[in-house]
Amino acid sequence: MGNICTKMDLVINRLKFRKLYKIMADCLWTMWNRWRIFVLILRCLNVLNSNICLQ
Repeated sequence: MGNICTKMDLVINRLKFRKLYKIMADCLWTMWNRWRIFVLILRCLNVLNSNICLQ
């Protein structure tokens, strides 16, 4: 009986770990996307600034 319980615990822990890993991956992905968007905005602003300065 104890054996089955430990197996269940292992399965549950694995699922929890998987869930945590997925959450962390999602968080990193959104942070990366935000960073990319931020860089794109900065590039656009730089282009606009240089165009204004040229005029």
